[in-house]
Amino acid sequence: MKIKIGVGEADLTYESNSVKEGSMIYDYAMSLFEAAYTAEHY
Repeated sequence: MKIKIGVGEADLTYESNSVKEGSMIYDYAMSLFEAAYTAEHY
């Protein structure tokens, strides 16, 4: 996910594609973590 931070301001800009991509990667990582946790504890 590409995030640009404005100098001297709290200005965050990002591309829609990057945000969607980042959330997909996050969901994938969480599903992997959940699967590993479940396998380990049951």
